[in-house]
Amino acid sequence: MGKIIRIVSASLLATTTGTVGFNWSKWITPLVEPEYVLSDSVQRVQLTPGEDGLRERVVSWVSGADRSGDSLRLFCGDSLLFRSGPFHKEIRTHGGVTHVQSVTIPSLVAGRYPYTITSGDGVEAYRDTLVIPSDSLQTFVLIGDVQDTWGDDTRPLMDSLYRAHPGAAAWIQVGDLIERPHDQYWRRYYDAFASVAPRIPLITVIGDHENEAGLMYDVDDRWEYVLDYPDNGPEERVGHAYYIDYPDMRVVCYDSNSLFWSIGTQRPWLERVLRERKDQPFLVVCAHHPVYSGTKNRFNPLNNSLLGPLFRRCGVDLVLAGHDHIFAHDRDADGGGPHYIGLSTAHKTYSVQEPERHIASESGARYYGIMTVTQKVLRVAVYREGGTLLDSLSVSRKGRR
Repeated sequence: MGKIIRIVSASLLATTTGTVGFNWSKWITPLVEPEYVLSDSVQRVQLTPGEDGLRERVVSWVSGADRSGDSLRLFCGDSLLFRSGPFHKEIRTHGGVTHVQSVTIPSLVAGRYPYTITSGDGVEAYRDTLVIPSDSLQTFVLIGDVQDTWGDDTRPLMDSLYRAHPGAAAWIQVGDLIERPHDQYWRRYYDAFASVAPRIPLITVIGDHENEAGLMYDVDDRWEYVLDYPDNGPEERVGHAYYIDYPDMRVVCYDSNSLFWSIGTQRPWLERVLRERKDQPFLVVCAHHPVYSGTKNRFNPLNNSLLGPLFRRCGVDLVLAGHDHIFAHDRDADGGGPHYIGLSTAHKTYSVQEPERHIASESGARYYGIMTVTQKVLRVAVYREGGTLLDSLSVSRKGRR
């Protein structure tokens, strides 16, 4: 079976390569990262979830110098609950040096937890608060491609979403978070997400813009170490593909950008983690490339031919994707299978191809979704920037399978 999959992958790669026509300037030749220098201070604080998405947190921060002597302290009220020094990684790129520090916080009960990052000499360098929501209802903010460049102004939208949902369990983002793997664009991300990143964990996937351009995509080390996800993924994709469990839902993220080279390991892993699902009544899958593309001249053959049928067989409820820079809601031709939602939260937009074949679709604006999950029902509402409701869906636990 593995050999057959590799043969199919190679054939589809050849077809896709011919379609792309070797646009070397865009896809093959990397753009050189401009030089940058980070200050030595604590900056760009980011939360990600652990495998137990509701209760576990990883806190990372970056700097221009080694801050492995820092200490993260977590409080419950006025009492010190947890203290730890960080894991440290020095990342050298063409443009400069980034030092990443991260601390994994063990399981917490519902509540608000102030935390500080203190330097080795005891001086407080950063203070904020994280929230652990209750296990009876979780809210998730869903966003698409962002890809901010210097002319964009994404922060007001992100600030408004944070104000509306300060107790969200997580934000889920579907790749192309940044324009390119350069410090200038990472800076744009942290500027736009300043109210969210240090308080609510981010679940994201690898998009094509998180990679250096080239025939064999190379994921930016800053993505890997700043966004520190559970090591429960398939061979060679550990940290790039992973799953996170909530009381009533499993979220499975895979790397659709590398499928041509990793379908032989990612597909068996997907089948296993979707089928084992423990006691979660709902299954949500996230990737950058959609199963059903909604824009002209785009088709994702491995997603569509090998993974779409698998998602249906495994009873996946919702598949979230981006890449097309539109909003689109699809299902299989017979009206069954998962709900497929494609989102874009970028200023760059494309046109919807054949709008009549989608359950709902729109282009020309920025879009986001709000998902709520309980033991009995998963609901998603999709909005245009400004709060106009465009679409909604509801999946009930009773009678699903």
